[in-house]
Amino acid sequence: MVALARKISLLVILSLLVFRSDEAQKASLDQLVDRMFELYSQGRLFDAGKVSREAAKISQDTYGRNAPAVAFSLTHVAYYHYSRAEFKKAEAIYREALAIVENAGGPTHQAVGYILIPLAETYRAQGRLQEAEAAFDRAMPIVRREFGASHPRMATAEVYLAVLRLSQGGHAEAAVLLSHALEILEKTRGLQDWYVMVALNNVAEAYRKQGRYAESEGLYMRTLALWMDRPEGDEARLASFLHGLAAAYFSGGKYGDAESVQTRALGLREKVLGPNHPDTATSLNNLGVLYTVLANYAEAEALYRRALAIRERVLGGKHSDVASTLANLGALYAARGKYAEAEPLYHRALAIAADSSGPEHPEMEAYVGGLGNVYFEQGKYADAESLYSRALRIAEGSYGPEHPDTATALDRLGVLHWKLGRYDQAEAIGRRALAMREKTLPDDHQHLALSMHNLALVYDDQDKHDQAKALYERAIAIQEKSLGSTHPEVATTLENLGTIYLVEGNDAKAGVAYGRALAIREKLFGPEHPGVASCLKAIGGLHRVRGEYAEAETHYLRALAMREKLLGPEHPDVGNSHEFLGLLYASTGRHGAAERSLKRAAEIYAKVLGRNHPYVTRALGELAGLARGSEGRFGPPTF
Repeated sequence: MVALARKISLLVILSLLVFRSDEAQKASLDQLVDRMFELYSQGRLFDAGKVSREAAKISQDTYGRNAPAVAFSLTHVAYYHYSRAEFKKAEAIYREALAIVENAGGPTHQAVGYILIPLAETYRAQGRLQEAEAAFDRAMPIVRREFGASHPRMATAEVYLAVLRLSQGGHAEAAVLLSHALEILEKTRGLQDWYVMVALNNVAEAYRKQGRYAESEGLYMRTLALWMDRPEGDEARLASFLHGLAAAYFSGGKYGDAESVQTRALGLREKVLGPNHPDTATSLNNLGVLYTVLANYAEAEALYRRALAIRERVLGGKHSDVASTLANLGALYAARGKYAEAEPLYHRALAIAADSSGPEHPEMEAYVGGLGNVYFEQGKYADAESLYSRALRIAEGSYGPEHPDTATALDRLGVLHWKLGRYDQAEAIGRRALAMREKTLPDDHQHLALSMHNLALVYDDQDKHDQAKALYERAIAIQEKSLGSTHPEVATTLENLGTIYLVEGNDAKAGVAYGRALAIREKLFGPEHPGVASCLKAIGGLHRVRGEYAEAETHYLRALAMREKLLGPEHPDVGNSHEFLGLLYASTGRHGAAERSLKRAAEIYAKVLGRNHPYVTRALGELAGLARGSEGRFGPPTF
């Protein structure tokens, strides 16, 4: 994957910088370079750096600071700093070496091409993608002219250009470059060559980005098998291969495997690279993403905080990796109902990513959609719709119409249409997203369950309870298998299933489902969370159906107070609480209180959702029924 570029040696390219020199002196330098290669292969970065500096000093003492032969030694010193993520130092030394060879051989000398490639990679690692692109634009014609399109040296250059393409979101082009490079390298170097493994690893990452998860996992496994057959053991490179495999497991929904492999990769990186290396931060960040999905929020936040501190310190506050961790923190806070804390994190992430990668980069889809989620949960539906539509455009433009990330963008937009009462649009989008997920994902993937659940919401609101129930039951079976029985997504599906049971007249099953959902949410989020309020309201409805009006009122009032506190007085969920209180008051003959509550519900619905929304129509109908001396709708609607 992209992060692997920091662990694979650019020394093969750099060692091509050969200039005529005294044979005896050259032999001495060659011995030092051989020793340096050996140390790097053993993962002994510090010792390798020491040898590279010794070789550079001998070269400078022998030939003078500006002699062409010195450039060869300088690039090795630069690589040492690059491998330690000291990118500014590496850049300065690469540029010094480049100036030497340009002065000696002109701007198109073959050595210029060789230095431009690691310099481009150094730019990429700093998030300076345009400068990296410009360096490759200069380097690739030089290398192609010297060796031709089918030479292994051209293939190694293509590997690094593909790494840049992955950073730019050009996953399809990266896959083409890597496949061509891999074909050449396998023929000329053999399967045990580490450059072959690097190419395989990056092809696997390109496939993962394209949503080809099974193929990606297979290639990562193949890379690891080849690496384990090698006699020497560079643990830093092993960590990179493990990191890629963990990402493939995660994307494929194999969270247990992903956790064990990513934890191992993190341990290796902390041991070999140290606790403050960007690659260590990448493992911390990705493990945090996994724990967020698994609802291990405290552990996830601690990992994100560590990753963010490293990335800001080493890469600077405007690097795209900083944006990634900021957005992940935003998603974590949103999941915990802390929307005021989530929103500024997303804004920071979007500003950094737009500046470093461009407003249409594939990574922007998740950030734009994530901010849309924050607005959606706060009832800011116009803002959410604008962002969801933009996220879908980015996903379709970057990945095409059938990619899993496009399905994610569709799912968001479909839920928004459902919330706004646009059931025809919501159903069409929901069916499309579900079909895409069924085509591209394993049968037990939690994203498949999410699409089922979201389509069920649409059916539920239209009183198509049998269709909704079937989807909810399929969804919860997948969720409990992939996420565990105490996950918040399980709680959400349980609550909605409980409402179906209540509509069917099975209040016992409804009570069990509501009770489980409440227990899950209170344990994860504490006593005050929008999801807890939703469960309290649902349990209030159960008591109302049973005629237990005092208990119903207690639960409804608790839910209303919590929603007003957490979401504000004009959120649709607050309207929902007023509506159900109105129905309860009507059931107990308190018609004045019922009228006030139902009017307040209709006002909130109309203001936030629009006067033509089905919820407005329902609340007005309940008011009309009240005026006729009837309670109106008795069974609780599904939200």
